[in-house]
Amino acid sequence: MATPLVSVLMSAYNAAATLEATLQSLQAQTLDDFEVVAVDDGSADATRKILETWQKNFPPLRLIAAEHRGLIPALNQGLGLCRGRFVARMDADDLAHPQRLENQVSDRYTVIDTEVQDDVGLLYKITHALGELELDIHMAIVNTVANRAIDAFYVVNSQGEKIVNYEVLEQIRERLLADLGGIA
Repeated sequence: MATPLVSVLMSAYNAAATLEATLQSLQAQTLDDFEVVAVDDGSADATRKILETWQKNFPPLRLIAAEHRGLIPALNQGLGLCRGRFVARMDADDLAHPQRLENQVSDRYTVIDTEVQDDVGLLYKITHALGELELDIHMAIVNTVANRAIDAFYVVNSQGEKIVNYEVLEQIRERLLADLGGIA
């Protein structure tokens, strides 16, 4: 069995109401070199059944069935079974952005994503806005689904470095949102 780059560690206790959306967000990751170590902490609802069903069709998912002992013991048990070079923590009611894992393991680029109404000149508008923020675009993945453009831009700052400051990332997202009139 190959060693994944990332292990996503998740404990779930009576999380049936939110678990499907959480797993869907993991399934949508742009990074494909990861596993999900999901510890069912003795749930009394349909959590285990949901995880069992997903495990059949979502190969990265590994279900660990445990007696209810609480969050920390469940996470410690799961951590001991993680095989990835990196471990990313996630709760069973979290939603992961599609580029979350890719962005977290990249040592070179920051992934800036946009989701807006597709329009003539959209790519120009995005690259112009990123250029005004003095960001250097190294690669762009451009997708159009129906009439929505869902794009990811791999950028570095003007010094050629990955952007790691959360406040700066939020400023970039707010600027794109204002310039593009969409979800940045």
